[in-house]
Amino acid sequence: MSPNRPLKRGSQNETPSEKKVQDITINAFYEPHTVTFLLLIAVSLGYICLTRSDENEESNIFHGLITCALVVGVPISIMLFPNGPFTRPHPILWRIVFGALFCYMLALVFMLFCSMSQIRRAMIFIDPSLKDAKREIDMVEAYAEDCSNVTLETIWASLDIFAFAHFWGWGMKALMIRNYGICWTISVTWEITEVMFQHILPNFKECWWDHWILDVVVCNGGGIWLGMIVGQFLELRRYRWESVLEIDSRKKKFKRCLLQFTPESWGRMDWIHGNYRHPIGRTLALFIIMMLWQIVELNTFFSKHFFRYPGHNWMCWGRILFMGLCSMPAIKQWYIYVTDPRCKRLGNHCWLYIMTVLVETLVQIKFGFEEFSRANISYIIQWVVIMFIGAFVGLMLNVYSGVYYHPKGYPANEDEIELDVNINKQQSSKRSAKID
Repeated sequence: MSPNRPLKRGSQNETPSEKKVQDITINAFYEPHTVTFLLLIAVSLGYICLTRSDENEESNIFHGLITCALVVGVPISIMLFPNGPFTRPHPILWRIVFGALFCYMLALVFMLFCSMSQIRRAMIFIDPSLKDAKREIDMVEAYAEDCSNVTLETIWASLDIFAFAHFWGWGMKALMIRNYGICWTISVTWEITEVMFQHILPNFKECWWDHWILDVVVCNGGGIWLGMIVGQFLELRRYRWESVLEIDSRKKKFKRCLLQFTPESWGRMDWIHGNYRHPIGRTLALFIIMMLWQIVELNTFFSKHFFRYPGHNWMCWGRILFMGLCSMPAIKQWYIYVTDPRCKRLGNHCWLYIMTVLVETLVQIKFGFEEFSRANISYIIQWVVIMFIGAFVGLMLNVYSGVYYHPKGYPANEDEIELDVNINKQQSSKRSAKID
């Protein structure tokens, strides 16, 4: 692998969905170090296989899979996997994220060939506290009782750690999508998803005020507003980076090192224009990302329901954080794919993320097949239709409401100018071809 050297914009090695580091000044941090990694892997494998006991068969399988993922998979992901659309704080981080997602997808494929008892034994081996774990529906007798009693005390009592998780999660989602109309569309359609899947997951049953006031307006709405405000603040900043080697003061050097963990740049995301300018194409592009979003959220609840572990267990919130981290480059690459005419193929992070979601869904269908077989098919069909209508409505909100705008006189960045130039060239060539 060649080192990640500075590249000029428009280089053949640069693609819209795989960003290269610009203006490298400390080359040691961006050189491949392939021999070093080779020695570290060999020494680590030798130490592990020569020092640990292999008497416990289940322990052998577990430690073997962990070694494949951490000792072999992570170093290989650092050396061979693509950067992705982000370079901060370092491309290595996003290569590790890609490698971890790849290992997770392989683990899901492995689960397709296991039985429920085998998976339960593995889960108990990893976390012995899950031995006596019960499903939420086995501990709660009824949901959504006394919904007519709506008081401030009742609403305040419902603001627990999960309400804060809703608020914080939607703040992060707003930073990733950067669009009021799409965020509100996904927020509202998720509540509809809960209603449509109540016959499969009883814990989706909530009072009307819990659905539409506490969740949509307070938690989701507050998170969307905060995320968009932070995004607009980052967008209005000017990003002119200086090498740490050219800074004299130690205090300023330390500050520059901390700023390495902030975005390199921050631009608006215009989901309306781009490759799919036809309303049907734009609706399908938004419909796909909305469906993936709903399925990822549904898999969270299906997983803890079918495999019996509580929502506060680290397996639940750990998966949420992990999938959220992996969705950052995936959403960016999907946005580039559907809006940038220079992008001819789906980015690697986005492709792997979609593949992982599909395999994860197959796992849920396999181990929850008995409950899925009793599902009301008409509800599922209605849900899909509502999601498509919601995608179209979300686009119309963006076209006509004007809720996402830039202050007058704020200049577009280089990527936006180059994108507009490419779109105008494509339109001119199409018009000339029609005239000929």
